[in-house]
Amino acid sequence: MKNSKIYKYLISIRFAMSLLAVIAVLCVIDTVFHVNLIRSPLMYVLGTVFALSLIVCTVSRVQWAAAKSKKKFQLYAWGSPILHVGLIVVLLGGIISFLVGRQTYYEIPVGETAQVAGRSGTLEMKIDDFRVEYYEDGVTPRQYYTDLTLTKRDGESASLNAFVNGPARYDGLTIIQQSYGWSFLVTLSTPYNSRSFDLKAEEWIPLEDGEDPVRLGVSFYPDYDEDAGVPDTTSDRADNPRLLWVLTKGEEALDMNVLKEGEEADLYNGIRLTFDGYRYYTGLQAKYDPGVKVIFAGFFLVFAGLVIRYAFVMKQEIEEEKGKRETEKKKGRK
Repeated sequence: MKNSKIYKYLISIRFAMSLLAVIAVLCVIDTVFHVNLIRSPLMYVLGTVFALSLIVCTVSRVQWAAAKSKKKFQLYAWGSPILHVGLIVVLLGGIISFLVGRQTYYEIPVGETAQVAGRSGTLEMKIDDFRVEYYEDGVTPRQYYTDLTLTKRDGESASLNAFVNGPARYDGLTIIQQSYGWSFLVTLSTPYNSRSFDLKAEEWIPLEDGEDPVRLGVSFYPDYDEDAGVPDTTSDRADNPRLLWVLTKGEEALDMNVLKEGEEADLYNGIRLTFDGYRYYTGLQAKYDPGVKVIFAGFFLVFAGLVIRYAFVMKQEIEEEKGKRETEKKKGRK
């Protein structure tokens, strides 16, 4: 086996580095062009071959170190095996993260809930409150906070707080504060029924299909600027909240106006719009990744292997060089 060409390729550093280079190039192509190469059969094959090469090389290094330490333990000889074991542990952590890890982004209004996956299974995440802290100008946000409750299936729960650069952690989950905004509530009523909508930013609602469809556009302005001449908000604070609505038919604007909270507007063919209210929504990223700790352990082994490999190898080489010189001196005396 050791004399076979396949074995020689697998323990070759040049072969391993070439595989890594190809994998890196494919990852860059996938990132730039979004061609989904990372989950392609080619990437699985390359990853499997690289893992096999790393395992074979590690076994070879362990055998070499064991042979060196047969008569007397040689710490310097174990630097390279420990380093290679660390790389295998890092690779194993990456596989765990790939297969088991989950990362999901949520935009949840205050008072609403979402289902998130943790170590013990699916948890309910409820947004209890959201608040923004501003700089002295009262306009620029300094920090924003989300108060939330995570509840397991067995009823156990925890109240947590997440803010920018201050994630909340529970049941293997890491909750990261990423963004926020306003959601607003409207109701469309006819003489026969009504529909309620929970919307964000700017939304368009179809009212009538056809060659020239009738649509309703609605936008929320938390601090509506009455004097701007065009729809605008002075800040993202709810100091002068208004709902702007626009009614269009095809490319033609039929009507537009602004509403205060609780006000109504008659739109089209008996359809009435009501501005019911507004509230913050919070943008959270929920991450569950059990492979991270394994990866950190692998990096620790890699670092330890490097220290042993280079610190003790250099010491060993110095001692060997010193021994050679003493031997040469003795020969010269003779």
